[in-house]
Amino acid sequence: MLYLRPVDAKDVELLFTWANDPDVRKHSFNTNKIIWEDHEKWFHKKILSDSIWLILQKEDTPLGVIRFDLLENSFLLNYSIGKQFRGSGYGKKIIELGSERLAKQNKKVNKIEAHVKTNNIASQKIFDSLGFEKVLLGDEYIFTREL
Repeated sequence: MLYLRPVDAKDVELLFTWANDPDVRKHSFNTNKIIWEDHEKWFHKKILSDSIWLILQKEDTPLGVIRFDLLENSFLLNYSIGKQFRGSGYGKKIIELGSERLAKQNKKVNKIEAHVKTNNIASQKIFDSLGFEKVLLGDEYIFTREL
């Protein structure tokens, strides 16, 4: 059974490992390897912000992470699936479950957006399949959808 749980401080190392995966770095807008000290500072600052972080779990196994950062009129969606779980439909599932959770607990902002590099075909297919609108802007697609 798949479920979402909030991120907490004990997840800092797991998220560091996932963030530094070569495929994740390749598809990120900042492709440089992340330094532990920088990640730790960033993580603790983000976890205390208006961001909503959720871990997709199957039983006791974390599969991926999704984060919604509150912008002025929308939430910016970021997600990642652990390397060994990619290609199994978890990307689509985490976005579906995360969006449902966001819609239930948020009443102020009703729009999600995601920025995807043009070479990240897998993420593009997921957002397309979920009915997000897509606009090309330079070397990225901006996907949007109402909650």
